[in-house]
Amino acid sequence: MAYPSANWTIMVYISADGVLANFAVESLKQLKRAAGNGVVVAAQVDTNGTIQAERYVFDKSGDLTSLAHSKPRPVYPPPRLGTPDPKNLTNFIDWASKMYPPR
Repeated sequence: MAYPSANWTIMVYISADGVLANFAVESLKQLKRAAGNGVVVAAQVDTNGTIQAERYVFDKSGDLTSLAHSKPRPVYPPPRLGTPDPKNLTNFIDWASKMYPPR
């Protein structure tokens, strides 16, 4: 299902573990803040096996104190060889391009 097109789509593909996972969450908060007014953010986050990779779409500004109200979408099919596998990156780009096609 495609959503309305956007002026700009920012695609972010994050892999983080340990202390870097905290930076990944903070980056997602900043990206959520930047969304809106024709800017859409599509992100895939993998914390190296701690949790399954998840995808987020931010298309409007909102409360950024936490990501608790943002509903991640599970990655389907789940990455089997991890974030570095080029097939996983291609799958993410294809997904994000279909979600918000260019105008």
